[in-house]
Amino acid sequence: TTVNVGRTFNFGRDYVTSRRHNLHAKSVSRGMALSFYSKNGMIEPLALHLFMAKRQNELKMRVKERSKNVQDVVTVE
Repeated sequence: TTVNVGRTFNFGRDYVTSRRHNLHAKSVSRGMALSFYSKNGMIEPLALHLFMAKRQNELKMRVKERSKNVQDVVTVE
């Protein structure tokens, strides 16, 4: 309805502040969707935090593995 569309645009205006105006359209859409689902109780509390922490740990492990392989190869005396 017209009211829902108006609310969506108002939410978008509030979400895209002066600090976020340079974000890519895909990032804004994803952020707005995440916020919408979170506000409506469709996402468990701390679910995003846990997801990002797991992702960061996996990235750290991959970097460690790469540096370990490089150290094994470069050892010269």
